[in-house]
Amino acid sequence: MITIVSALSAAASVMGVSLASGHPLRGGIDVGLATEIGPQEIYGTALESAYRLESEEAGYPRILVGEGLWRFLNSAHANFRTQATPESKTITAIIEKALKLIAIDSDGKKILDYLGPFIVENAAGSEGKFKEIQLKPIYEFALAEQERINKGNDPKLIVRYEALRHYIESRLPLWNYPVMST
Repeated sequence: MITIVSALSAAASVMGVSLASGHPLRGGIDVGLATEIGPQEIYGTALESAYRLESEEAGYPRILVGEGLWRFLNSAHANFRTQATPESKTITAIIEKALKLIAIDSDGKKILDYLGPFIVENAAGSEGKFKEIQLKPIYEFALAEQERINKGNDPKLIVRYEALRHYIESRLPLWNYPVMST
């Protein structure tokens, strides 16, 4: 469970840094069966799912969370929260952290919530620095890209950057950051 929270946290950090530096990305994260087909090369349902999430479903710069990971976390949470051992309480708390990193986006898809409550909680004490180093550049990038794309009149990209802006602006109140009008 610690590995899952670490992987999700790292992916959230990469998403934030990439957008803040003007390099949008899409991704997919899932778990499932896999087999090693060569040195440092695997293939299986999780890899196929992650690829499909990124290439076919993500649409705009975001990281989608697959059903395998979602079911795994919820099943583990249901199992461990009914147990009374100190270990199960610790594992339950870790799973709850992982679940806080996942949100349902406006289109109903599960996403890695890279600007959500978990990130706010973990930035406690350094929110100002996070706002200046990441949040402000992320938001400015989304606004500038949306303006640039609107001028180019590419309907597919217009919709994608409207969705990115909508996600970012839905998280700004968590950071006490103002929504800008354009």
